[in-house]
Amino acid sequence: MTLIKPPVVYLDDFLEETVADRILVANQNPPDGKLHVPVAAPVRFEVLDLGTGAQIPSAVQVWMNGDLAYDSGAGGFQAGYIVGSSLTKLSTPGSAVLDRWVFEVAHATPWSSEEDVVMQVYALSTGGWDVTETWDFTAADIEKPEVDTIEPMSPRRVRVTFNEDVDSDTVIAGNFMLHCDEPPYYLPTFAIEAVDDATYDLVFEQELSNAKDYLLDVANIEDLGVPPNTIDPVTVPFTSMAYPWPDSRVWDLWRWIPARIRWADRLTGSSPGHTEYFIACLQEVADLLLFDIDEDAYVYDFDAAPEGAIDLLLHYLYNPFKFVMTELQKRKLLRVLPEIHQSKQAPGLKDVIFFFLGIDVEILPLIAASKWWRLAGASMDLAFALRYGKLGVSTYLGPAPGTAAPYTFRVVSPVALTDDERTKMIQIIELMKNSHEHYLLEEPPAPPAAYWLLGKVGRGELGKTTLIGT
Repeated sequence: MTLIKPPVVYLDDFLEETVADRILVANQNPPDGKLHVPVAAPVRFEVLDLGTGAQIPSAVQVWMNGDLAYDSGAGGFQAGYIVGSSLTKLSTPGSAVLDRWVFEVAHATPWSSEEDVVMQVYALSTGGWDVTETWDFTAADIEKPEVDTIEPMSPRRVRVTFNEDVDSDTVIAGNFMLHCDEPPYYLPTFAIEAVDDATYDLVFEQELSNAKDYLLDVANIEDLGVPPNTIDPVTVPFTSMAYPWPDSRVWDLWRWIPARIRWADRLTGSSPGHTEYFIACLQEVADLLLFDIDEDAYVYDFDAAPEGAIDLLLHYLYNPFKFVMTELQKRKLLRVLPEIHQSKQAPGLKDVIFFFLGIDVEILPLIAASKWWRLAGASMDLAFALRYGKLGVSTYLGPAPGTAAPYTFRVVSPVALTDDERTKMIQIIELMKNSHEHYLLEEPPAPPAAYWLLGKVGRGELGKTTLIGT
């Protein structure tokens, strides 16, 4: 048995029209707001007469982008719209729509790429009703993308800019090829980084040759049109960035070759000669080495180095402070970090707390100064030596022998601390104190809540001698 499926019609959209008059323009194709319309597509629509009896459309005018395309009273379709255009008049007796004028307006000149097209239709019925309908749509993008500029941003980065947004999925390394016609040169591999939809960076794993004329082949790049347009294969020349070079530096290897050898090299008949060509290869290496040396000096400049270099320098100098810091705070810390490592205990602790938190704390012993642990020494006066004794025998340990009091200090904050400040201060104290020391962190007590002291015996009556205090 053969199974036959009946045809199926899907209704994608239904537009309800409230018609005050008895004539209207309907079934526009392309509809209002349509994008990516083929540039040579005709425009179709219908003029419908909803009247009864002999009321039929008596006059119709059609404009496309302000240009008269059809006039029923002036011979129909106008010049430039005749070929390919058609008008079909249909009568449907017994239907609510007595007469249908089906228009197909073709245009001899295709629309330009992504042109906004405005259609306007005026229709008049024999019954005296009329309608003016306007809608617009946008033509498809038919222009192929082009390479606008190629600009070196650094010795390892070249920026390619297209004249329009392109499909990022097609901007891959395989669609670019770097080459050069003037040896010696270096061709490193590269990856692609998007800057925006029209701009992409070629990021090379190694520096390009110093100020060398390169060629970049670009192919298979597609734009965002529907359907997409593919770039015509193109070869674009550009010059790689020149390495920064101090004005006072003279490092031309060929000039250092004796003039006699340079003269003899020209007799080989090639330009450059074999020796000059070999020296040019060495010059490539020398330029890169000098560039790396210059870059190293830049990295160690605390004011000019990039933030990544500052992070690396802090790591090498063993930065123990794992706070989240701004770039400016990192640069300031880098200048004082060696001193911080050498200035622990009370003076250094005060300075570091002030550096990070801007709070001037006091460092005080837990007990009176006279009660600190005192050790007898060879240079101590005999009277004091007899008083304090020897370590482990009769060492004086203050009023609480065996306790940690002599090793405990107080960090007194003049202001109440936030949770973040308290956490940071504790971390700083832990890093700056000696390993055998203990500490107490003291903050001002919170002020007591204000209260109204009602009158009591001996204090008078409410409203007369009531005390308001804290």
